[in-house]
Amino acid sequence: MRGRTLALALLLASGGAAGHAAGRLDLIEAVKAGDRDAVRVLARQRPALEATEPDGTAAIHWAVRRGDPAMADLLLRAGANANAANRYGVTPLSLAARNGDAELIRRLLAAGARVQAAEAALPERQTLLMLAAPTGDVASLRALLAAGSDPSGRESRTGTTALVWAAASNRGEAVRALVGGGADPNVLSTVTAYPHTQAGVLLTGLEEGVSYVGQTVLPKGGWSSVMYAAREGAVDAVRALAESGANLDVSDPEGTTALVIGVINGHADVVSMLLDKGANPNIADIKGMTPLYAAVDMHTIANTFGRPYPPRDVIEGSVGMAARLLDAGANPNARLKATILKRVYDAGDGRLGEGSTPLMRAARKCDAVMMKVLLEAGADVALTQKSGNTALMLCAGAVSAGDAEDNPERVSEQEALAAIRLALDAGADVNTASGNGDTALHTAASTAGGLPSVIRLLVDRGGRLDVKNKAGRTPLDAAMRARQRNEQTIALLRELGGVASEQR
Repeated sequence: MRGRTLALALLLASGGAAGHAAGRLDLIEAVKAGDRDAVRVLARQRPALEATEPDGTAAIHWAVRRGDPAMADLLLRAGANANAANRYGVTPLSLAARNGDAELIRRLLAAGARVQAAEAALPERQTLLMLAAPTGDVASLRALLAAGSDPSGRESRTGTTALVWAAASNRGEAVRALVGGGADPNVLSTVTAYPHTQAGVLLTGLEEGVSYVGQTVLPKGGWSSVMYAAREGAVDAVRALAESGANLDVSDPEGTTALVIGVINGHADVVSMLLDKGANPNIADIKGMTPLYAAVDMHTIANTFGRPYPPRDVIEGSVGMAARLLDAGANPNARLKATILKRVYDAGDGRLGEGSTPLMRAARKCDAVMMKVLLEAGADVALTQKSGNTALMLCAGAVSAGDAEDNPERVSEQEALAAIRLALDAGADVNTASGNGDTALHTAASTAGGLPSVIRLLVDRGGRLDVKNKAGRTPLDAAMRARQRNEQTIALLRELGGVASEQR
């Protein structure tokens, strides 16, 4: 290395054009290599000090990127431009901020680096605080705040602030530093607007007021720092925001709160922290979905285009989230106003419309585990949807003889029997009729032929075989008219005393 430095020095001393060219080339290379002796010699030449790579990156950029204060000092003392910006708007100060390097930030500021110049070069009105926030380095944030970086600055694309960048990165101490420096914890990001996709692209029809890319629902924005933290599972940031005066119950344009966001992203620790800090578990979105309904939904979540099934720990953890929400006062009988919103995590279920409760959602998949949790917390098994359907009917219609064994969403015969027994033991009336006059027996018999074991259980528990629905059909009629006739079910209904209406 010493030999290379000496050779460079002799070359430069020659004063020729070749010497200047080599100096310009080798100063940046020497900085990259960390060769301070070579830099000390080469930096004496003004052309070398001012030289840049094709994109405008200078030696001082590389010194800062390396996190080398001594090298940066050497260049700055030699006259390097502390405000140099390359083609992409990168300055030494923005590099130091992105690295969370408080020492280099201080040295650059002392050498004349200007916060306003560095931020003017950044894209989309980003600030140096935004770059430093994800690192969590409090000293860097304080140095930038003192130098004039605005804690209230909002980037132009989504309207997020440095506080959002800190929160999404789970930097609790950075959150506290920014709030202490004047950041408002309740600022919301920009509400976005997109052109609507044509209905032909979707598996289901367009939802009013919703925008898509293909079949994926696009976010509306209007989120708080707490919401971003909840999405990322940033429990330390949630704690810091709560303790810094953030409103934990603010909702976005769809009525979604941080609690719902934490639930649908599978972050049980965030849900628990939000509840510990006083978040309201009963705030519903515009369709009436509460965090509790979302937690129940997660336990038997349906397959959705473009999303794999959640990890097993997320699915199993949803039971604990539901229990925690109930302990915090969540209403087990809160009702939907309509089918839940389409989101990336779930496309909704048309059979769970107005009047549906968390218990009905669990029953829809014969989820005895969630049903037990809800019933023990006071869920009312007698409630009905607007259509008149009950939890028992939904469960009785959830399993069929035609379900493929390898279908991950399949409700097994054993699951159905366990859930139906649970509902009946809780007081469900086996003969309650829906708006169209169907009982649980009608539903069980007409679902792809039904299952004999489910039919027998309902009859054993008092299900009447002579009840006609509003179309004048008995359960046996329903079985005979099923799209997938199950002769075993039909034979069993006849054996138990069922009569087709046209034979009576």
